[in-house]
Amino acid sequence: MYDRMVNFHGLKNLIWVWTREPNDNSWYPGDNVVDIVGRDIYKTGDHSSQLTEFNTMNSLYGTKKMVTLSEVGSMPDADNLVGDQAAWSWFMPWYGSYTRDGANNSLDLWKKMFAHSYVITLDEMPSLK
Repeated sequence: MYDRMVNFHGLKNLIWVWTREPNDNSWYPGDNVVDIVGRDIYKTGDHSSQLTEFNTMNSLYGTKKMVTLSEVGSMPDADNLVGDQAAWSWFMPWYGSYTRDGANNSLDLWKKMFAHSYVITLDEMPSLK
């Protein structure tokens, strides 16, 4: 995909995210083609910072890449992120029941997260023009 998009089509403005799963290190395409490394975590009701995973990602990739929670079932509570200094570049709760049924993320947690000073929402982003 990288070769097709970059070398064949000449696209130069793409950001390449590698999402790691345990035991798939041999699939990592290399620092020269990966911009951001991510992790998918689906632990129902676990709003911890996922500090162990954060440290693992930084250890594996030598702190050379931004690290992200590419997909989560239950989002981390921002207070836990701050307290543990787990500076994930972003987290993305998955859709459907993960966002609606309250088993993974309560309405109160959604409200807290959007209002938290540690979390940047789209309306708070600077203009990049």
